Amino acid sequence: MLFLNTNIKHSVCFSGHRPEKLFANCINKEKQFQKIHDYLYEQISDAINEDFTDFYCGMAQGIDLMASDIVLSFRNHNPQIKHHAVYPFPNQYSKYSPYWKNLFMNVLTKSDTNTVLNPKFVRGCYQARNRYLVDHCSRLIAVFDGDFNSVTGQTIKYAIKKNIEVIVIHISDDSFPIEIISPL
Repeated sequence: MLFLNTNIKHSVCFSGHRPEKLFANCINKEKQFQKIHDYLYEQISDAINEDFTDFYCGMAQGIDLMASDIVLSFRNHNPQIKHHAVYPFPNQYSKYSPYWKNLFMNVLTKSDTNTVLNPKFVRGCYQARNRYLVDHCSRLIAVFDGDFNSVTGQTIKYAIKKNIEVIVIHISDDSFPIEIISPL
């Protein structure tokens, strides 16, 4: 099912690394997880306060599902908030750990829309999913380690090319600086 968002002006999507990359050099993973969660919460709260109502998620382990869980918690108190699950193929979650698989299923059942882009895995499907997300939004919130060769780095570059506002939470620096790349 493809869903055309007629409210792009008020839509946000997410990009970020998988858990193994987020916590690769981390001694205290729980503390790092909480720190990332808090920064995402702040950015999502800010977006809602700026009248963003639609949130698109690629349903991947890590940032996507973490952000989705936060969005759904806001939606519990604000019915105008909509969560849109977009995933590249039906069994995307099949190799997830039990924690992420459970979160995937929980988010999926609570999403306002579910869009599956391909009937099965195909080469390039993750990049196509990320382009779909960016194409349906006016803001990208990314948690990024600085590697522009990564899928997250490529998504940020695509959003900039598409003249989409990008908010980057840099995890390569312990202070987690936030950078805003405004459209031209």
